[in-house]
Amino acid sequence: MEIFSLRQLSFRYPECSKAALDQIDLNIKQGEFLLLCGLSGSGKSTLLRLLKPQMAPAGSLQGELRYLGRALADLSPARQAREVGYVGQSPENSLVTDKVWHELAFALESLGERPEKIRLRVAEMANYFGIQHWFHKSVNELAGGQKQILNLAAVMTTDPSVILLDEVEKAHPDIVNVLLQVLDDGVLTDSRGRKVDFSNTIIIMTSNLGATALRDEKTVGFGVRDVAHDYEAMQKRIMEELKKTYRPEFINRIDEKVVFHSLTQDNMREV
Repeated sequence: MEIFSLRQLSFRYPECSKAALDQIDLNIKQGEFLLLCGLSGSGKSTLLRLLKPQMAPAGSLQGELRYLGRALADLSPARQAREVGYVGQSPENSLVTDKVWHELAFALESLGERPEKIRLRVAEMANYFGIQHWFHKSVNELAGGQKQILNLAAVMTTDPSVILLDEVEKAHPDIVNVLLQVLDDGVLTDSRGRKVDFSNTIIIMTSNLGATALRDEKTVGFGVRDVAHDYEAMQKRIMEELKKTYRPEFINRIDEKVVFHSLTQDNMREV
């Protein structure tokens, strides 16, 4: 079953003549695990945010963007919030409450869930992610990695159909371990053997891996005349960096790796 279907999708930011995304065709099926790669400014985060309407940037959108066969924009805010989870680049910008327990409960409270269900889901996620020991702490007391874990745990309380992770290479190692468990078993299991099923959940991530190496290499970049060679070299270099950063068991479970084209000199002039 296709969860997302993109047809000739283009997006242009205000006052920009050049499209940030240009005629993208992409089908994303139930249970898939995708990694979107490319240099900074190539449109990865823009595409990810368009898949979460509440996070969508201002601008002109053309083409089709469908979720479960219907226009994503027609989905109710409640369904969007419940079924599409988003973890951004900066954990500080995603936290909306003062306490850890309240952050975990916030989405379910906003959706009007029963108190009994909220307590159960919050307790489950706290246990699964091992954050029960700082359950009553202020979010301001948490380190950066702890805030990232809290962000992901809060997103997963709603049992989303889609999880969007922006710049996953910056994530805390524990987040990668959680993803591995989901990819291996399709479930999260706590210390008492209780399980939550994520076997039908789509996970889409973006990454800037290889950006620094590509910027410094003479064979890749604005100076290359053969565009096809430029893209092939960039794709190869990014895959090399991917293998250096993540364990083979993680990389091998990614269903599809999509490398975005880098900006050209003409693009930079438009910006």
